[in-house]
Amino acid sequence: MAVGDVVAGLGALSSVATFQPAAGVEVILTIAYAWAQYVAITDDGSEKALIYGNMSSGQSTPSKLAINNSYYVTIRTATGFHGTWTGIQIK
Repeated sequence: MAVGDVVAGLGALSSVATFQPAAGVEVILTIAYAWAQYVAITDDGSEKALIYGNMSSGQSTPSKLAINNSYYVTIRTATGFHGTWTGIQIK
C-alpha cells in the first residue's frame, strides 16, 4: 500500500477486530464502526481510551482518527455483527 491509498477492513463476525498498521505506516480513519459495544485506542495490546463505549445501537467515530503501529484501533462488537473501518494511508 502507498500514501493516498484507501484502507478498509471488516472484522470477523461476533469478534474483536483490531486494525494495527505496519511499522512506519500512519492512517487517518474516517470511520470506525461497532454495534452495541465499543471502539478503543489500543497501545501494546491494552485498550487505553474508549472512543465510544456501552453503545445500545450501531455507532461510528464522529471524525477523523489518526492511528499508527503504536496507537491503533480495537473494535468490539456484539454477537452477530462485524466491526468495520475505513480510512486513508498518510505515511
